[in-house]
Parts: sequence; C-alpha cells; structure tokens
Amino acid sequence: MSSTLIYAVKQDEEPISIGECRNAFRGAMYVWNDIAKRYFGLESFPHFDEDMQRRVWNAGNEKPLTTAELIVLASTMDKAIVDKAGIDGLLTAFKEYGENNENSSISDQADLIKKSLDSIPDGYSIAWIQTSVCGDYWFGEWDEEKEIYTCDLSQSFEVMQQAKEVEEYGKES
Repeated sequence: MSSTLIYAVKQDEEPISIGECRNAFRGAMYVWNDIAKRYFGLESFPHFDEDMQRRVWNAGNEKPLTTAELIVLASTMDKAIVDKAGIDGLLTAFKEYGENNENSSISDQADLIKKSLDSIPDGYSIAWIQTSVCGDYWFGEWDEEKEIYTCDLSQSFEVMQQAKEVEEYGKES
C-alpha cells in the first residue's frame, strides 16, 4: 500500500523523515476528489481530462475556496513546501479541513508534523511526497564530501505564500 511521506527539507542538506500516512489515496487524491465534487459537480477527480484536472488543481483561481482549502490543496502539489514560520498556519488549516473530512489523512498529517516540530532544525521546511509509488524527488544529488543525498529546492514553491497570493487575486476579481 502506498503512503504519503512527510519530510523536513533544506537546500543542500539531507531530507529528514517526519513520518508517513498509510494509504496515499487518503491524502492528495482525497482532496482532489473532494474539490472536484464540491466545486465542479463532478463524480470524482477527472483522471483522463487534463484541462479539468488543471481546473481542479487551480480551483482557487475560479471558485470560492476557504483559506484552509487553499492551503490543503496547495500542499498536495509536487514540490510544495511550508517554511517553519508558516507551520502554525498549516496546522490550523489541516485541522479545519480534517475536521470536515474525517476520511482524509489530513488530520493524521497534521499530527505527525505537530509531534515533530521540536525536532525540525531551524531553516528547514515541511515537504511532502504525496505517494510513495513516485520517486523521492526531495533526494537530489549525491554529495561525495558529505556522503548524503542533498535537497534541491530550486523548483519548490512555498504553500502559505501561494495561498495568500490566490486569496488576494480572488479579492481583486
């Protein structure tokens, strides 16, 4: 069975495992199905319609998602990170979403992150691999000198900043 994997990551450092939530379909796919059903009237996430997939993934650009939904949805995307300063906001959003979606793993993910807060070094961010079936893209190049795989965060985006920008865009529209 696949899992959602959670890490603490920092540029050019080795990822630190925070934990995993069994059954990855309770993570990102649950959220995408939820957004597809509630906001687009679909039966489920549109697996074979790329245009509709993009609309679901970018639902905040055209639908009135709550702040919690924006944050949770953004966290399900590849290369999503949350800086340590944003973790409290992330946990609040995960708690709200999890309370309304008990079959998802979002509350479980929040619990794992919360339990690990004291062990996450300064300068590290939270990051996900939504399904263990995919590669561990947080493990970048092998560093011969340090004898570790180091993170490359150059393609990542910060979830809390993304959610804020989408909210501001919605207010302007």
